[in-house]
Amino acid sequence: MADHTDTKASDLRWRVLQYGAREHYAIPRALQAAGRLERMYTEAWLGGGPGFRSLVKKLGPLGRAYGGRTHPDVPSGLVTTRPAWHGLADAWLSRNRGKESVSERYARYLELGRRFGGWAAGELAKDPGFGRGSAVFSFNTTALESAELARERGAISVVDQIAPARTEDRWVREETELWPGWQMGIEPVPEEGFARFDQEWAACDAVLVNSPWSAEALVEQGVPRRKLMVVPLAFEPGPRPEPPSRPRKPGELHVLWVGQVGLRKGIQYLIEAARLLEGKPITFTVVGPVLIAPDKVEAAPKNVRFIGRVSREQAEAWYDQADVYLLPTVSDGFALTQLEAMSRGVPVVATPHCGRVVTEGVDGRIVPARDPGAIARVLEEALGDPDMLARWSVAARATSRNYGVDAYARTLVSELGRVMSGSGDAGVARE
Repeated sequence: MADHTDTKASDLRWRVLQYGAREHYAIPRALQAAGRLERMYTEAWLGGGPGFRSLVKKLGPLGRAYGGRTHPDVPSGLVTTRPAWHGLADAWLSRNRGKESVSERYARYLELGRRFGGWAAGELAKDPGFGRGSAVFSFNTTALESAELARERGAISVVDQIAPARTEDRWVREETELWPGWQMGIEPVPEEGFARFDQEWAACDAVLVNSPWSAEALVEQGVPRRKLMVVPLAFEPGPRPEPPSRPRKPGELHVLWVGQVGLRKGIQYLIEAARLLEGKPITFTVVGPVLIAPDKVEAAPKNVRFIGRVSREQAEAWYDQADVYLLPTVSDGFALTQLEAMSRGVPVVATPHCGRVVTEGVDGRIVPARDPGAIARVLEEALGDPDMLARWSVAARATSRNYGVDAYARTLVSELGRVMSGSGDAGVARE
């Protein structure tokens, strides 16, 4: 990193490059709330009032997608959008995405990232205020061009690496070898799919990840630990009020899964844990789109039921019926479903291969990845100790309140300040 010792992280003026509505615009919102957002560059933004946006959302799938491309916490006067013809070009590039191979899909992602990143850097170059005392925040695949410009101007660049890259790919490929025939269509990501990540990590002053697991994965891939910032995702509960004290049937335990049902998320380990617990009053409800082979679903033990894809509102209803949320993931950048569950008073049993949300023995438990026996033992313990579950439930709700947009902004500034000062490695980046 260039010498920025005369600049405080808390004084930086931020430009945010954001393709899509990731995290409901949490990053620009957090910076705006802190009074530090200078401008956001994005590919689509819907102005107008709530009535107009509501009308747009009624115009089919495209209307629903673009009706959400706005947020009242980000003033439209601070937003620069690409010309509409760029969107048409992106749509043409993505026209066959349902039939793509993994190589083709990553080639498309990278091309979209280059197009958007190049346009945004061009817009930044026109800004005479972008220089020393400024910072630019981008997501991976869109960050390289703006990082190179920031270096020329004496500004600071931060890239948000949203997944553990090669490490995650390796773990998932290992799962396909350990569990042959479970999930079709998993192919190794071509090395060129990761090459732009390498360039961005090298060009940026800081690399933001959302979990200690991702931090360790990037260290394994050559990113200096001193560059890494561990900033958990922001979480905002839905509009529904918190449920009352959780009613439980004594002597029963209801375990919930929410999310894509595939090898990366660890469905194989849930099924094996359920098999170990057959005959006990413990049931498993699996909610989400099923990616594993139909014969594996049919062969699951009788204490497991698959619900399939549901709406957000329906998912909340399933949370309210659960006693424990299980996330046996093999690799996740964060897994926001943990906080969704906690906000409904559901304690979490998770592996360390995701965002570190659970406090061991306080609002849930941490179990090793790839260990169905450990999962079964924790669930048996929970079945036999309803008082412990009740304490975990109360603590889980409290935990979920610690991840708001304001907390994100504070952690972002604190972590960047540490990186800028060279005062040490990310202390939370170690398991």
